[in-house]
Amino acid sequence: MVTHRCQLPTPDIFEELPRISFKNETLSQDVRTMKLLQLAINNLVNVRTLRIIQGHWNLTRGLLYGFFHRHRISTTPVRRLWLENCSIEGMELDFQDQLRTEGLESVRFRRMHIAQHPRRRKEVYALARGGDMTRLDDSRSGFYQTTIRFEKVFDSTEGEPGIPSGALAFDDEAHRACKSRDVLGGQSCREHPLLPEFTMDPIGLMSGMLLNASGTLTSLNLDWVLVCDTPIDDSSELEPDGGMTLRYRILHMLADLRFPNLRSFQLRNAVMVETAPAWGHYLLDTEPLLSFIEAHSTLQCLAWPINRFFSHQKPSESIAQRARNVIDSLSSNLLELRVDSDYFRHGEPLTDVAGDQPAVAKRTRRRRFISEFAAQMTNVQRLKLEGGIPRDEKRETIRAMHRCPLSKIVMIGVSCPYGNVNPPTHWQPVEGNEHESAIRAFASAKLITPEAGWKFTPEYGWEYGPPMLYHVATHFAQTIRELRLCGYDGAPVLYDPKPLQNPLLENLRHFVNLERLVLSFDLDTWFDNEWRDEEIVAYWLDARDSSRKALAVVPSEDQEEGSWTKLLRERFAPQALANQVAEQLGLLLPEPAKKRGMKIRASFSLGDESVDIWDLDIRVQMDAVGEKLLVKELVGPREEGEKERREAKLENRSWF
Repeated sequence: MVTHRCQLPTPDIFEELPRISFKNETLSQDVRTMKLLQLAINNLVNVRTLRIIQGHWNLTRGLLYGFFHRHRISTTPVRRLWLENCSIEGMELDFQDQLRTEGLESVRFRRMHIAQHPRRRKEVYALARGGDMTRLDDSRSGFYQTTIRFEKVFDSTEGEPGIPSGALAFDDEAHRACKSRDVLGGQSCREHPLLPEFTMDPIGLMSGMLLNASGTLTSLNLDWVLVCDTPIDDSSELEPDGGMTLRYRILHMLADLRFPNLRSFQLRNAVMVETAPAWGHYLLDTEPLLSFIEAHSTLQCLAWPINRFFSHQKPSESIAQRARNVIDSLSSNLLELRVDSDYFRHGEPLTDVAGDQPAVAKRTRRRRFISEFAAQMTNVQRLKLEGGIPRDEKRETIRAMHRCPLSKIVMIGVSCPYGNVNPPTHWQPVEGNEHESAIRAFASAKLITPEAGWKFTPEYGWEYGPPMLYHVATHFAQTIRELRLCGYDGAPVLYDPKPLQNPLLENLRHFVNLERLVLSFDLDTWFDNEWRDEEIVAYWLDARDSSRKALAVVPSEDQEEGSWTKLLRERFAPQALANQVAEQLGLLLPEPAKKRGMKIRASFSLGDESVDIWDLDIRVQMDAVGEKLLVKELVGPREEGEKERREAKLENRSWF
């Protein structure tokens, strides 16, 4: 296994990812570096997995060229390729004659740009030596300083962009330090041109890579793949995202490919404008996507935007029949289903009541998915619902899949997916006294399971009635082993539980086989008229890293009872947080799970300017006499990019 990863943090997904190009040609551009890479690859004959995460453009090119060259000496071909936060744009890689990807079984493109229209160049930047100093997200609720340079539309009268002299000096110093002269002789970096002799269309490069591997590929994942698009011909009268755009081309390129052994196909690209599929294309209603899914109707894992399965307009009868045949095949083959939708900035509504034409069309498409696809599934075990899906449509999706043996349900959004524990807000006027009374009544009510032969009929809207977890438990209380319920608006408040928290969560007690629970929590960081997020994060980092200067957290005798130092130790120390999570959830968890022991992840959103997610992982179990829930293991809080967590996530990623 080989992993190339830049030492800098990966970009923030909402603010930085759309603007960073990853075509950082001034990084690792020295010919001596590339020669050392070539020598290394010649000796790595057993590599089966190649991961490039925020790869330097030159090293990405060198790794792809070296590991997939047709004359590479190896005992086995590379089986798995992971490309994340990197660029293949402008590379002179020929996957028809020069390079070979036969043998690839899994390919993951994640959070990367495939192509950018030239007129967008002036809006994006790349990491660069000798560039302009800037401040970027450090993935730890703060910032770091580095250098970038903005791209611009190429003007032949200005000549090719050069390498800053400072970058050359850095390279010379680096190679003196590692004594590369002993291996390479006195070769100079000046012998290596900055730009390749020719460039290949990135969509064509991607097509060649996948076409070459079509006979062996079993898993293909496109996870937030961005295409910064502008119509090639401004005079075109095509619809937005029509036939002249890059987004249209990449979708048609994928749809024209065939993979006889494909078991997992994921296109998780509906979170922002730059990742949305081409306008007017629907998986089960339009060509060429319908032909593609017909050819892969034995998939075991499928991810697709929830509002892009069906059109909002009725198809012809021939198209509808073909779609029914595909759905019938998938109904028994699919084991995992993931759907997403573009986020609502202020949180997901209880129900979508928007009346303008685009909103009505989107709502129609989402609800067709629930009635015509989800309701036909019979074998799905893992379900993920992400993004701006209204709460009633999440509920109806789960009810629609009542015939499936669901063991894992994931719901991720801006607002808490199982209910808002806080008072009403301007965008979610739901928890009035009448509704609170109804929730309390249903929370303690006996669980009524559907009778044999019960048929699903969608019921939209969110009237006064059972909370979300009641509906989940009604159909899946015996089969669920993992619940991931993430959303920070209206989430339970740690140390200050609200009246509705227990009623909304009380139906957890029915999930007798529950092994893992992930919940978002609101953590109050306001003290003495200021937010203390930065100090809390620094405290967590110090607590886990002995090489950092430890904070003095033991109060002296003359400190007042309510001092910040004392509060930091008593409320925000990892053990204190873990104990509080166990205490607040202790009475709500199913008794069999507590006796066996179960894992809980408490997730917090922290930061003043830069907001990042911090997760606390604990294992809890009842004491010997069955009176108290104890914290048996504790890890964290950790940010997403923390080394051990990141490596574990890479190793355990499903369908790769």
